[in-house]
Amino acid sequence: MQRLTLAPDPFVRWVRKSSDEILRFASRDRPDAVLVSSPPHSIQAIGVHLHRELGIPFIADFRDDWISNHRQRWPTPWHHWVASQQEERCVKYANRVILNTSEVHRRFTSRYPKFAEKLSVLTNGYDDEDFGRKPLSPIENEAKLPARVYYAGASYGDYMDHRLGQLATALLDAGQGGIWELVSLGAGQWRGAGLPPMWRHLGSLDAAAAASELERASVLLLPMPPGEREPSGTVPLKAYGYLRSGRAIVYLGERGSTSELLQSFPGTYCLGREGWSSLANWLIRHRDELNHHFIRAGVGAFSFSHLTKCLDSHLREAAGASGHRTYL
Repeated sequence: MQRLTLAPDPFVRWVRKSSDEILRFASRDRPDAVLVSSPPHSIQAIGVHLHRELGIPFIADFRDDWISNHRQRWPTPWHHWVASQQEERCVKYANRVILNTSEVHRRFTSRYPKFAEKLSVLTNGYDDEDFGRKPLSPIENEAKLPARVYYAGASYGDYMDHRLGQLATALLDAGQGGIWELVSLGAGQWRGAGLPPMWRHLGSLDAAAAASELERASVLLLPMPPGEREPSGTVPLKAYGYLRSGRAIVYLGERGSTSELLQSFPGTYCLGREGWSSLANWLIRHRDELNHHFIRAGVGAFSFSHLTKCLDSHLREAAGASGHRTYL
């Protein structure tokens, strides 16, 4: 009985109260458009409500898939059905629906072909100001150091700790201890003092410090967290900063939006999730071609400054004006 009474998304409890609070001032100081970015996706109902109450344009921005997101666990089929009704209602009333990957765009287009013209892709990205800075702590005789394999991100429980530990062990067993160095940065359940000697963990860094570290890498590991399916609609957020760094990228995950993105640029290698088993040998064989700076024309399309301009264009189009406008 408790499972049946659960809301499809616990954040839905915000919707009515938030909508009422916004209407209190929005009825007086009327905005020109409303933008709702999610997840949690149930808050898109706020945009629908304001659109219907005030008659203002509504833009729905999905930073993740909704009902076709296989990572979402529905307690019962009823919960999935209610969420699908919410999603359809959102798409119906929105003036523009923004999606974050090409695969998610294809899924929405398949579900809502009559609304295809209002569906757009606006990816995630990186802050260009974080890159190109002087390293925080210059390394002496950098050219003589071992080639560096970097991983930036969470440990996903102990998944990445286990995978990186296997990689370090395989490189050491191959006699590559003085030739390769493994560096990780990010929060999570890492081994601490138990790390192999060739593996350094830097912990959590701010965005600018992390970007400076990425630019020191010989190769950047881009693994997909466990549980993904093909075709994948996910692009890990770090992928865009990785591309901007100009360093070689090795992707270990399912085919889909990430592999489609990476294959548009030089210096990227899509090995699939099965590539973990032979990664150490692969790195050894390709060492000379990895340690380069790759010029990636067009990567600026993923900078926050460019993405902000694209979003502003959508807002102006929805509001029907080119001058100053007020948005919620």
